[in-house]
Amino acid sequence: MAAAAGQDSTGFPRRDTGRRQPSEQRDARAVDHLKTSLNLDSEQSDKIDAILGDARRAAASLNEELRLQRARLFTAVREGKSEAEVQSLTEAQGRIYARIAANEAWAASRIFGLLTADQRKQAEGVFAQMDSLASPRPSPAMRPFGGR
Repeated sequence: MAAAAGQDSTGFPRRDTGRRQPSEQRDARAVDHLKTSLNLDSEQSDKIDAILGDARRAAASLNEELRLQRARLFTAVREGKSEAEVQSLTEAQGRIYARIAANEAWAASRIFGLLTADQRKQAEGVFAQMDSLASPRPSPAMRPFGGR
């Protein structure tokens, strides 16, 4: 089946990678808030930027895997595949979500490791206010069944 205009080969809307996405803007504001709230020195700030850069690169790859896996699952459901095949695809999708969570936890752990004891106390409140440092949640276009 050919993709419609504005869609990729899986039928999902194409992302415009030539400009900054709203989730990236949100993440940049969150990181700025973290740096300001914790009064980080320049060395800490640079190290956190590096950690988050690594985490974002990993997240981009994982989010692409997730997009493709969701497309496989949606196709299997649409084509009436067996319950066992749908279950297998669902479990594979769950493993990707687990890797996303692990990536976020890795980044948070590395960041906490850079902080002083006082900054760690402050950071607990700052992190509680932030959705995620490393990756955005899948967009509505990536939820073909309307779920979250």
